[in-house]
Amino acid sequence: MKTKFGIGCLVQWYEIEIVNEYIESLKQALNHYNDDELLVDFTFNINQMLEKVDESQTSIETLVNKFTDMMNELENDNNYNVKYRINEDFITIADYRRWFLDKYCTEVDVLVQGETDALMPKQTFTVLDMLHEQVKDSTPKYIATFGINKMWDNSWKPLEHIEFTDKPFINNDEKNWWSIRYTMTKEEMDKFNDKVEDLNIVNIKPHKFNGCGFIISS
Repeated sequence: MKTKFGIGCLVQWYEIEIVNEYIESLKQALNHYNDDELLVDFTFNINQMLEKVDESQTSIETLVNKFTDMMNELENDNNYNVKYRINEDFITIADYRRWFLDKYCTEVDVLVQGETDALMPKQTFTVLDMLHEQVKDSTPKYIATFGINKMWDNSWKPLEHIEFTDKPFINNDEKNWWSIRYTMTKEEMDKFNDKVEDLNIVNIKPHKFNGCGFIISS
């Protein structure tokens, strides 16, 4: 039996133009794992307390329709189990994540925190299924994270992907693929991960993690 996963993402209305890349990477990961019981959750937040919509450019109604179209396309793609809602109250990503963990912790085995400016590796759920099956009896309560991009200083090295970790810190560098400010494409990410032949799992003490793609057993 495959591990049951839930993955959740809060989308603020002003993130509507960037969330599609996250969704495309998520679809690739869903297709790679191919499990009908995998649960996908989205909340689209239209509250304008932090930032007002420029109504000369667009409207909340237009943004809601655009988001709804994205969700319908995702759901119809391969009959994914997609749940989504439009939220009008003021909430932060911390509020959403607490709600998401509480809502689905009894429905799935492992919860994954998505994010609008993150890309999910296509191997995400296959790798996490292997990890969960290996540790669920000896360590049923665990947190995990994938090796990720260059972080802010050397204290974050334990979380960095091996391709990044020995690269230099350069402020305001948007050209080099390892820099903090560089925006990597899904295709570039796939090239790095496709080179991996053996999964390298490392215990990190004390615990340290980035919120993007954070994994927690239910």
